[in-house]
Amino acid sequence: MPAGAAQYSEIKKIFMISGRDFCKESLKIQQDPANAKEVSINLENIRSPNGPVLFKEDLLSDLVDNRTIFDIDHLSLLLRDRGILLIGGWDDSVNSIEDYILPFYRALVNNNAVNVKIEALQDDHEFLNSRDRLVKIIIDWLYRE
Repeated sequence: MPAGAAQYSEIKKIFMISGRDFCKESLKIQQDPANAKEVSINLENIRSPNGPVLFKEDLLSDLVDNRTIFDIDHLSLLLRDRGILLIGGWDDSVNSIEDYILPFYRALVNNNAVNVKIEALQDDHEFLNSRDRLVKIIIDWLYRE
């Protein structure tokens, strides 16, 4: 997650697959109780021990309270000196390229990011049809420099 990496200057390369705009998401959570409930249910499905993610019990309120750290303009300033690879799926209906990947890319470029690359694959959120290509893109990018 870019917000986490922004806190550690020793992290020089960041890749993000099918990213999400948590700043916008937090605004929706705050303004729409139905959306907040839906997000909460989705998070419960991935929460440890049944799912792969370990996070705080009060994640939604934490997200709303700290939304500025997820703002793409803020992040693009903090991360403009890092290597950044943004990857999205053209057919991703969960985190569309238009909603986060492209705006984050544009913010990075507008803030003079020194090494930003964007890749888009003809696939959905799970990348089931292009996982080999996805892995190759990441490995090539990691070892390029």
